[in-house]
Amino acid sequence: MTSAMLSGRDPHWGDMDWDLLCRLLKEMREAGVEEIGLFYLGESFLYRKLPDAIAYARELGYPYIFLTTNGRLATPDRVRALRDPLPCWAVFTEGHITYDGKLAACCFDHDGRFNMGDLKEMSFTDAWRSKAFQALRNANLCKEVRGTAYEECIAYR
Repeated sequence: MTSAMLSGRDPHWGDMDWDLLCRLLKEMREAGVEEIGLFYLGESFLYRKLPDAIAYARELGYPYIFLTTNGRLATPDRVRALRDPLPCWAVFTEGHITYDGKLAACCFDHDGRFNMGDLKEMSFTDAWRSKAFQALRNANLCKEVRGTAYEECIAYR
């Protein structure tokens, strides 16, 4: 997908036609694509329809939508307008083991509140697949983290 947002000075660059973008997003999702990057070689925030493109991709059911930016145009208000709180990827992809052999769900676990299992007492696999870890992952996916260790996470504020 092109975000091609180089202000139209070069006739080879520009914004993708909205109807083409919508058709491609739909076809790609129907083909099983789960991750869509709304950029190519440009600055995503220059695309005037970026909020609409993200909303349409969400409507189509893309689990992962991302973009790139150098940050210059990414004001807090613009960023908030584009996204819901994101799930914490660490609970799905990263194993963090503390000095005392605990499996932590977060690399910022300085006080033990993300403890998912004592690896001196259980295998990594058992801790990784534990009910507590599954509940935390589910809370992240549902974006309902009240009552979990992630309730105070900056990503959900």
